[in-house]
Amino acid sequence: MLALSRWLLSGLVCVLLGDTLHAAKPEQLLADFARAQLITVTAERGCTLFDVFVAQTPDQRAQGLMRIEQLDEHEGMIFLYERTANISMWMKNTIISLDMLFIAADATVASIHTDAVPMSEDIIHSGTAVAAVLELNAGSAERFGIRPGDRIIITSR
Repeated sequence: MLALSRWLLSGLVCVLLGDTLHAAKPEQLLADFARAQLITVTAERGCTLFDVFVAQTPDQRAQGLMRIEQLDEHEGMIFLYERTANISMWMKNTIISLDMLFIAADATVASIHTDAVPMSEDIIHSGTAVAAVLELNAGSAERFGIRPGDRIIITSR
């Protein structure tokens, strides 16, 4: 599991400094997914708060964001894995373009794949062992200044 607890304090500081939650409407296709608040901590923009669906079971990870027509600007999905591994993703049956942030066990962004092509069956590799994958709308990594080495903090589950 991600070693996120040590980053909780900096996440709380970000929230206290005025970053507000951008609430997202639950999608009917994702009704069985848990929700969490997640903060990205970047050198460029500071903190950004996201409302994410949590894919933690094999079935949820297989479903992902398939058939979802849109995500709000501050909405996404985090795929959590029991142990670190080289992860492969694809966009089969995924209608929207996504940025995929591959997250190491120490809660840092290990790598980023931007602008994944909707409906593509091309395999997208993490490039290294990771503990989670965060999917956001395409362009989010650039828009929010997220880079490899930045921190990801889950503030609630």
